[in-house]
Amino acid sequence: MSRLGRNEKVVTLGVFALGLAAMSGILIAPLAFAQQAAFTPAAQLSHTVSIQPNDTKPVYVTMNSNDYINAGITHSSTRNQADVIINQDGT
Repeated sequence: MSRLGRNEKVVTLGVFALGLAAMSGILIAPLAFAQQAAFTPAAQLSHTVSIQPNDTKPVYVTMNSNDYINAGITHSSTRNQADVIINQDGT
């Protein structure tokens, strides 16, 4: 078993660190930059007035406020409030 001198230890450690940096750059960096977030159409719609039904029958509630809406969904809070249009096929 041979012993390494101080300079050999520094050089060996430096080569090891460079190898680790190169491997992380090769393996991790392309994955981080290549992945795209999945686009999911989403909306949070609400009605500005609380509705309290008097019986157990279903109640029709028009959503007149767009709290959150992204490009995957179209909803007008002023015209045709009952229409929620999903703009992405397969969703």
